[in-house]
Amino acid sequence: MNILICTIVRDRAPIANYWASKIQEIASKMPNSSFSISVYENDSIDTSAIVFKNCLKNLRESGYFDQIVFSSENLGTTYYDAINSRNDVSVTKRLQNLSNA
Repeated sequence: MNILICTIVRDRAPIANYWASKIQEIASKMPNSSFSISVYENDSIDTSAIVFKNCLKNLRESGYFDQIVFSSENLGTTYYDAINSRNDVSVTKRLQNLSNA
């Protein structure tokens, strides 16, 4: 089985090592599968680009992954918190209504 793991990252340097350990754990438990990883980082103001690059280097060296692609760019986009990290009831209600449509 071929498995592609795609991740979009913004300001997530603190969780990069944990993320990488879980990705490697999944791959190690499925030795008959072929894994590839694609990570796209944009507009981070922390060290996400550097930290994820290093994590991917370590994952590449693990031998579990056939292909690893990393791209990073600064688009100047506005950052929006995740819905569950905000107390904006109107936005949450609207999204619930949309999902029930």
